Amino acid sequence: MFKIQVWDITTKTAQYSFVHKESIHALDVSKDGRLLASGDGCGTTKLWNMERGVKKKELKTVDARINCVKISPDSCFVAAGGNRGSACVWGLKRKNAQKRTLHHGGEVESIAFSSNGKYLVTGGGDSLRLWDLDADECHSEIENSRHGFKFLSVCMTPDDRWIAAASMDGSIRFWDYTMGKSHYIFNAHKNAIRSIAFSPHGGYFATASDDGTVRIWSYEGRSLRHKLDSVCSAAFSSDSKYLVTAAKHTLKLWEMDTGVCLSDIRDDELVFLSVSMTPDDRWIATTLNDGSIRFWDRTTGKSHCIFHAHRCYIIDEIVFSPHGGYFATASDSGIVRIWSYGPHRTP
Repeated sequence: MFKIQVWDITTKTAQYSFVHKESIHALDVSKDGRLLASGDGCGTTKLWNMERGVKKKELKTVDARINCVKISPDSCFVAAGGNRGSACVWGLKRKNAQKRTLHHGGEVESIAFSSNGKYLVTGGGDSLRLWDLDADECHSEIENSRHGFKFLSVCMTPDDRWIAAASMDGSIRFWDYTMGKSHYIFNAHKNAIRSIAFSPHGGYFATASDDGTVRIWSYEGRSLRHKLDSVCSAAFSSDSKYLVTAAKHTLKLWEMDTGVCLSDIRDDELVFLSVSMTPDDRWIATTLNDGSIRFWDRTTGKSHCIFHAHRCYIIDEIVFSPHGGYFATASDSGIVRIWSYGPHRTP
């Protein structure tokens, strides 16, 4: 059995346990923080009610492994992409979830909804597809014959104008949302780009690569704004004004407009692995190699809360629900834990 656990950060006790029979490969939290989607190694996607701690739906696919899951911004749909060439989309407003299978044609590595929930992008292998969910058809299809080009991460700009795709060869391509044509191609890194993310209000996007760097780019000119070497994790503030980065023994806070480092915390006894910011931008959360989590005050740079979330196991990732109330930690023990903290904001 593989578990996702929901913990109360104040009492440090487990509130709920969500169980999969196979290893869990993908997670996503809804925009309002009320739902959690999880995908496992036997092709099963489960939808959980975060407030009540119960399973809402169990959804089956033909895939042997789920690589990625996404809940639409309006929580009307959940999508899952797998290793056998398809993505499945389920409608969530009816008691019996309506399933649609989208045939991508190759392994689906990444998926993304448009902000209005009407379109879904699937990326993987040498192809990228844009699906019109209202018409239930493929709106645009891009096949890439460039040697070494393999889609690893896809996303849409906050205004839904562009689809951005990062690849194995270190390049990024931008496609016009309405025409499906490639307009910008540039080499962002020398090695594979594992992740691409846009700041919440546009203006910047970040790329993280196997070359050990995170690079911050100006959105309008697609020009390099900042290069941060040996960074293992990075996160934008909700207003896009700040970026926090972690690199082994160092935690830094950057002002995006000027590129000035506002805070530089170094401790040779700590090894930072992952970093995130609370939705109100008050706290910086870091995971360390001893399985602990530390919360830092963004304004003072002081550590105020330390607790062991996964004893003796490395925490690979930490992520907050968009409206606060919960955050998730994933460790190499195969366990994902969901923690509650503070008041939950109503969207």
